[in-house]
Amino acid sequence: MEHYKQPTESDYDYIIRLIEGKSNGIYDIDYVELFKLAFGIEISSDEARKRYYGLKMLLPYLDKEKTININDDNILQELETKKCELQKEKIKVQTEKAVLSQLLRESARFELFTERAIQAIKEIQPLPSPIKIINNKNKTEGLLCISDAHFGKEILIKGLKGEIINEYNEDIFKQRMYKLLDKTIEICKKENLTEIHIMNLGDELDGLIHLGQLVNLKYGVVESAIKYSYFIATWLNLLSNNVKIKFYSTCGNHTDLRLLGTKKGELPHENISKVIFVLTKEILKDNPNIECMENETEMIYTQIAGFNVLGTHGEEKDVQQSIRDYSYMYNEDISYLVTGHKHHANSINLGVSKGTIGVGSICGLDDFSLKIKKISEASSTFVVFEECVGKTIEYNISLN
Repeated sequence: MEHYKQPTESDYDYIIRLIEGKSNGIYDIDYVELFKLAFGIEISSDEARKRYYGLKMLLPYLDKEKTININDDNILQELETKKCELQKEKIKVQTEKAVLSQLLRESARFELFTERAIQAIKEIQPLPSPIKIINNKNKTEGLLCISDAHFGKEILIKGLKGEIINEYNEDIFKQRMYKLLDKTIEICKKENLTEIHIMNLGDELDGLIHLGQLVNLKYGVVESAIKYSYFIATWLNLLSNNVKIKFYSTCGNHTDLRLLGTKKGELPHENISKVIFVLTKEILKDNPNIECMENETEMIYTQIAGFNVLGTHGEEKDVQQSIRDYSYMYNEDISYLVTGHKHHANSINLGVSKGTIGVGSICGLDDFSLKIKKISEASSTFVVFEECVGKTIEYNISLN
């Protein structure tokens, strides 16, 4: 031990340690330095030597006096204090190990995800390109809204009599999407549309925001992202045989990548929806009828038939207030706010050429919907806009 005073050491204990250390030959210091360290004074060598021997003669008496004055309570108290200090140190070490383990786990998961995503991009097989469609440039434009697919989730919800209210899995997801494909082509022909906008409003995957969701997931998050990207790209490619497409995507809460133990929204730019969009765009890069539109923010913002339309995932407490707030925040006249998230369609007219468009979900009724007692069938929304008029027709497409 060094001959300097320790942070937790009393003056008395330090002086005794110095004298004993000098006496036992542990500390190689002269008498002058000893007194300077112990008392903060500098005296002559002879004086220091005399005083040192005087103090040294007192040591046996001091030890005896200290022993006499220590009773059982003092001993117990001192032992309890030492025990608490040791317990605190033990907890510190355990905490450090736990944090380190968590960091290593999260880092490994993220590295695995990155490796799989890179591998998937390299293995992308180009889809057959359709014949280029010439836009008629009519005064109407279409908007197809898709939200809350929760791909990879498996659901089986029964009613009071044992009947199946909603069943959902990968096969049913594909059936509903192909039904939506047929309905969309039908509407485009009916409305004479040669170009449409498609907004993917997030929650493509069910994610892992709660540990209990592991029970309902068929695939891991990485595997689900790759499978969903291939499917949606194939689906868009089929639709592009009939119409030109501008495809947009925003981020959901279930696709939030909560890296390194972060909580919801702490890393808003780290979202697996972005990876899905990049994969989808890469697969469709040679398709002349599809344009994958990049966002300037985490939201979708575009013009449809001359009207400003904002698309968000939909975690809005009050959509009517939100459209006003977004208009003030960004100093833009937003005509229509399109939202998903709530798993049910609900559009509100807010005046002339202004309103909100609430979009239903692809997955439909789930356990959370039952919990909050808000149920709705699986659905998607197709809206027709007309120049100088705004929204004219809204199709609520049932997918059950």
